[in-house]
Amino acid sequence: MSCVTREIVLPVPRERAWELVTEEDELREWLADEVEFEPEEGAPLRIDDREGVVEEVEPGERIVFTWEGSRVWWQLEDHVEGTRFVV
Repeated sequence: MSCVTREIVLPVPRERAWELVTEEDELREWLADEVEFEPEEGAPLRIDDREGVVEEVEPGERIVFTWEGSRVWWQLEDHVEGTRFVV
């Protein structure tokens, strides 16, 4: 199985970064127009016409979900300039 990793440093504290990757209104700003998402294990996930399921949640640190046959990790890490967001 292939793996793709991308990362960006967000110039915000980790608490704010967590909001950016877990709140539906925030996700609509940067990810997709239609988002249904709850950061809870077992919760359904819908981004536009793609569906998935949230598998793991470590509040403030990590979310893992399945999405269209892929397993996706969103990881937050402290960084001197804010918060590193690794996908």
